[in-house]
Amino acid sequence: MVRWFRLSSSGSGNYLVRVRAQVMMRDDSTGGWLPMGGGGLSNVSVRKRVTQPDLDDSKHEYLIYGKRLSDQSVVLSCTIKKDFEYNKVMPTFHHWKTGDKKFGLTFQTAADARAFDKGVRMAVEDLLEGLNDFPSYRHGLNVDVGDDNVFMVSGT
Repeated sequence: MVRWFRLSSSGSGNYLVRVRAQVMMRDDSTGGWLPMGGGGLSNVSVRKRVTQPDLDDSKHEYLIYGKRLSDQSVVLSCTIKKDFEYNKVMPTFHHWKTGDKKFGLTFQTAADARAFDKGVRMAVEDLLEGLNDFPSYRHGLNVDVGDDNVFMVSGT
């Protein structure tokens, strides 16, 4: 069963989902996808970040954030904006466009890809509806994705 969780709201924000994937960027000059930051597997998450913490009705945004496992380098930090277009091209490759940039993820498993897609949809739905409490969606998104345990609770 899919497990949606949130970590403490330290400066890094709240996670909706986290998976391992290869982060890619579209090279329009060649028409292909290239690994970002020299390649390598990364922990990629959809995060909720408060942008104005001093207000009672805090504003927030969501971003897709990736840190390479080998050296903890940030290889992706992309805010989900109004122009965000997400595409599921293959079971283990999804990509999106925001502004003039195109990013992609090659997932290790189709279950990881489905879980990530659900996290992105949850973030977009929250932004579109202007809701602040993403855990309230949990009852509608707990979907069985097989035996794969696609989420890892981090001690950070």
